[in-house]
This record gives sequence, structure tokens and C-alpha cells, in this order.
Amino acid sequence: MKKLNFTLLLFTAGFYYSQTISGTVISKNENQPVSYAKVGVDKENIGVITDENGNFTIDLSKANTSNKIKIEVAGYEPFTETVANFVKQDQQKIYLK
Repeated sequence: MKKLNFTLLLFTAGFYYSQTISGTVISKNENQPVSYAKVGVDKENIGVITDENGNFTIDLSKANTSNKIKIEVAGYEPFTETVANFVKQDQQKIYLK
């Protein structure tokens, strides 16, 4: 029983402290998802590409919170925000102009 409680405690602590963020990139003008946008952290080897529905999941647990997260796709203005501000919300909807 102690092993089960310890395992449950570790799982809960890991989930609580993880900084895996999910979200959707949306075109502000058309209100449609933006496919294949680059989502990454400046000066670090952390990044993902949105799927065909504009969805992404990125693990920012090892990212420096003072660095900026950047979302770029051709034809839109880039979106930038500090990692610290970005992780404050679990589910993100990013609107690109």
C-alpha cells in the first residue's frame, strides 16, 4: 500500500509541476485554424509545429522563463511573449494577424 501511495504522490507532483502547454493557433481575420505554424523558444532547442487543425502541445519545463516564445507562419505577424507569461494559462488560443 505504501508503494501505491508513493507512486500516486510522484505522479501527482509531476503533473502539477509540469509545464506542458496545449493550444490552438487561429487566424484573427478568418477565425480559422492556422496549419503548420512554428512554435518555439528563442535561443533554445525547444519547438513544435501545429497540426492541420492549428493545435500544438509544447513542453516548457526546461525552458528559461525569461526567454521568449515565438509563433511564426508565413503571411502573418509573428506572436511573441515571455515563457513565464505563456505558461500561466494551460489552454492557449493564439490569434495571428
